[in-house]
Amino acid sequence: MKKMEISIIEELQLLTTELQRHFSVSDLEDLARKIGFTQRKRKWKVQDFISLCVFSNQKISATPLTKLCCMLHETTNIRITTESLNQRFHSSTVHLLQRIFLNLFQIQTTKSLSCFPEVLHLFTRIRILDSTSFQLPNTYEST
Repeated sequence: MKKMEISIIEELQLLTTELQRHFSVSDLEDLARKIGFTQRKRKWKVQDFISLCVFSNQKISATPLTKLCCMLHETTNIRITTESLNQRFHSSTVHLLQRIFLNLFQIQTTKSLSCFPEVLHLFTRIRILDSTSFQLPNTYEST
């Protein structure tokens, strides 16, 4: 069987397609407002920030803010200061990205499971086996 290899560009294209299919711009803005990522209207939108974080082919944590600001300007023609960009990286940002990817994961999982409804009824519990043991008190020895 031939192994199917997908390039990073193809993976990003697939992710872009899924994001566009399941999230409209207004959905992203509503989610960002609900989570606390945005509180008022800004000159740059939540989708610009998501694009910068997800699709820039950079390690966001290791890329200097000046380079990220330049990339944002190149892709969206929006100029912001490094301090303004730095202030966008906070717990609400992490929570927003987590919610987006969790929603995509749930959608994909639901799709996968809906393909096999006859198998789903077979699984009614999850059993976890491990090597944990407990020593009972001596009073229970005779029983």
